[in-house]
Amino acid sequence: MDEENYLILIKNKDCTSKITSYEPKGKNIQIIYRSSTKPYLYSASDVTILTNPVITMITKDQTVFHGDSPLINVGQMQDFGPRIQVVFENGTKRVYEAENVRVEAAELRTLRHRRSCSIGGP
Repeated sequence: MDEENYLILIKNKDCTSKITSYEPKGKNIQIIYRSSTKPYLYSASDVTILTNPVITMITKDQTVFHGDSPLINVGQMQDFGPRIQVVFENGTKRVYEAENVRVEAAELRTLRHRRSCSIGGP
């Protein structure tokens, strides 16, 4: 599978790198893994296939957050709509629900810090 253009989740676990191909079969999805030629059948409700992400390169003046926690050494984000795959500079990948991920520029973080320091007077 082309990991830049596909995200395949089986029971909410990213299995994209392990999959050679998939094919819808009625109410099921047939998956063929790289490790075997044997086809495996999954209920379509257990498989999420997302394609054609919007890819965003992350610059040094940007920080990616998952919730309130900053993610370190992020190289790019692949936005698949409901899920975002974060690609770290060392090549590892993590998938998050899109509603929990945001990108902030350094200027915005500095401005927020100045405002919080100036609240309450001298």
